Amino acid sequence: MAFKINDQCVACGSCECECPVKAISEGDPIYLIDPDICLDWGARKIKDMKGIINMALKITDECIACGSCEPECPVSAISEGDPIYIIDPNVCVECVGYYKSPRCAEVCPVDACVYDDKAS
Repeated sequence: MAFKINDQCVACGSCECECPVKAISEGDPIYLIDPDICLDWGARKIKDMKGIINMALKITDECIACGSCEPECPVSAISEGDPIYIIDPNVCVECVGYYKSPRCAEVCPVDACVYDDKAS
């Protein structure tokens, strides 16, 4: 697991609203982190203790600008560019915490939504 809530938790709930992937929920007596969501996020987002890298998705030049991806993004990371749609790597969460897999990749008719290993 990427993160852990220890027994010093005072159950204030502040961590729940700060989690970008909604992996934290109220437990008894302390808050809990869903390891499936947190592991998925952590595997791609956490570089080391000094920084975070974004391993977001990108839209390739194969994009036909049909617009099917934009309304599927739960965090509004996709916008219309010229000539193709673009994904903001600082906003993209790869649908973690929302869907089981990236929706843009699922709905793209030409498979133009791919992982961008060079995003930072």
